[in-house]
Amino acid sequence: MDATGLFEADERPYVVSRFTAFVALIYHFSFIFVFYGLKVYPMSIFNIGSSIIFFTSTFFIKKVKSITPLFFMSEFEVIFHQIFADYFLGANTGFHFFLLIISYLPYFIYTKHLKIAIVFSIIPLLIFSIIEICAPFIQPLYIISTRAEYTIKIINILVTIFVTVGIIYTFAKLVMSAEDKLENEVQIQAEKLQLQNEKIIGYQKNTILSLSNLVENRDNETGEHVRRTSAYVHILAKAAQINGLYPEILSNNYIDNLYKAAPMHDIGKIVISDLILKKPGKLTQEEFDQMKRHAPEGGRIIKEILENSDDDLYKKLAIEIATSHHEKWDGTGYPDHLAGDEIPLSARLMAIADVFDALVTSRCYKEAYSIDEAFKIIEESGGSHFDPTLSKVFVENRKAILNILARYAE
Repeated sequence: MDATGLFEADERPYVVSRFTAFVALIYHFSFIFVFYGLKVYPMSIFNIGSSIIFFTSTFFIKKVKSITPLFFMSEFEVIFHQIFADYFLGANTGFHFFLLIISYLPYFIYTKHLKIAIVFSIIPLLIFSIIEICAPFIQPLYIISTRAEYTIKIINILVTIFVTVGIIYTFAKLVMSAEDKLENEVQIQAEKLQLQNEKIIGYQKNTILSLSNLVENRDNETGEHVRRTSAYVHILAKAAQINGLYPEILSNNYIDNLYKAAPMHDIGKIVISDLILKKPGKLTQEEFDQMKRHAPEGGRIIKEILENSDDDLYKKLAIEIATSHHEKWDGTGYPDHLAGDEIPLSARLMAIADVFDALVTSRCYKEAYSIDEAFKIIEESGGSHFDPTLSKVFVENRKAILNILARYAE
């Protein structure tokens, strides 16, 4: 793999390498005067050249967007620097050589190019070791004082420490900044996805509500039936929650979704013939059997429409209500002859609301019952048709129920 191409997708190494080049520029520029003061003019000239190289590299890195050329340039420059130091001064001034590894190794590790990191670390170390082994056999051209030698070494050590800390800090800040940026991007994308999902769910709900309204319009005698029954269910569920009934189920979120799903309880009637749906008299057994199909068909229709919906609770309640709102507490209902707690709570709530509204409003096949008669039937049917606890709660909230009946009067 071409090492130069490893860094084109990430800005962090450019910043780190520019920082390294800038520090190296200051370092070499300062030693121009150090060696000039020591009258070691070749080393001073060498540092002038190094300063020019590093000054140019700060622009070169930004221009070509690659740290690899700088890496090789720095590596060879430091090696030649040590050769010059040993030859002219007979002194080891190459502490800052280790800045190379410190400067670039974190990025290679970060990008999981461990083999390259090992190669780029071991090769210069071997070369540097060979130079140092041969150094004692080199006759220096200049003899500098021990004090000057230690001064140079101290400067090198301080620069090494300074750049080491600076490189690590700079790289850590850049990594943290990149991670924060990535986290923000993920959050933004998640919010966009959530908004998109909400729109899709909204479209699905509107589709089902439109179908519910279509069913309502087919049977024009029911009028505001779906709106009233939804309101009854909401009142009954909230009252049950306040009374501490079914606390493991009746959360606020459950009740909100129940209210939204309630209008779809009779959506299955869309498959029932008008001859049966609008028949003015009592249905025959065969016709009633056909009418009963609307319960499982309603569940099937909702399941198909909401198949890809992520709103699991809404989907679950809508299917339960459509499928099971004609089940009875004693097991004599349809379509599955469920009994007692086998019947989903949502369907038990819907059953009471649906029957009450059917009682108090006129139909093509019957006259409306009086309010008192309707409440009496609901109360007496507790334990046979309805959940006895819920039927009692419904009757106890008579005033709120009558307010809904008045508001949505046909």
